[in-house]
Amino acid sequence: MNAIPPPAQRLSLRTCSSPHAKQKDAASRSGRLMCHLKSSLSNIYGVWSRRRALGHN
Repeated sequence: MNAIPPPAQRLSLRTCSSPHAKQKDAASRSGRLMCHLKSSLSNIYGVWSRRRALGHN
């Protein structure tokens, strides 16, 4: 059950690997960086909320 990523994380990972993000110009590079930042943030938030739900603040 823990192996399945939350929908938001799955979505952001899919956007990171989209053809748009693979373009070589600076705009898409910064977009890809923001995308990875968002996905790691949602990952951290998912872990934190899961731990909070289990009762370990």
